[in-house]
Amino acid sequence: MRPEILSHDIHDATENLDRLFTPERLAHIDKAEAQIKAGSFYTTEQADAELAKRRAEWLRRNSR
Repeated sequence: MRPEILSHDIHDATENLDRLFTPERLAHIDKAEAQIKAGSFYTTEQADAELAKRRAEWLRRNSR
């Protein structure tokens, strides 16, 4: 398949999502980007560990 055909097909089928990028959401994205650039983020390993901890806690509280 020629790239311009694929590109054309994808473009025509893609919904315009601009309405989702409100000023509030853009500000949230900008804040998150600044935090990431400052080194304030979870690594994949940290996120996995945190989620495992929360899952274990949830299971402990909700098991009968």
